[in-house]
Amino acid sequence: MRKQIICWVLLGTTCNAVPAMACTQMQVLPSPKVAKGAMMTLVCKTDIDVKQVAAEIAGQEWNAALPNLYDDGSHGDSAANDKAYSLALTAPTVSGTYRVKFYRILPDQNELESQLLTFEVQ
Repeated sequence: MRKQIICWVLLGTTCNAVPAMACTQMQVLPSPKVAKGAMMTLVCKTDIDVKQVAAEIAGQEWNAALPNLYDDGSHGDSAANDKAYSLALTAPTVSGTYRVKFYRILPDQNELESQLLTFEVQ
């Protein structure tokens, strides 16, 4: 749901503001540690309608760009249309600390980044 704010720049006109967070909730499952080469799921819960949710994972020896997380009840997503975008994937086969960043692309093409979320692979 969009929030209304007052925009004083143009004679006090009213406009819609979008919350400035990429995800209201972020998870890497299973948590807190993921087994090497096991299935894992990334989850980004959002509070408004979005065009797309993407993610990037970075580690010392393994990186991945994931252009599509899903809210369709498949691909590791638990329920369709609940604004929780998910993706099931195979975890890295190298132990270490990894960082994931989510990107929320809005219908107007604006993009918001999440803070980094770290997870351990053992």
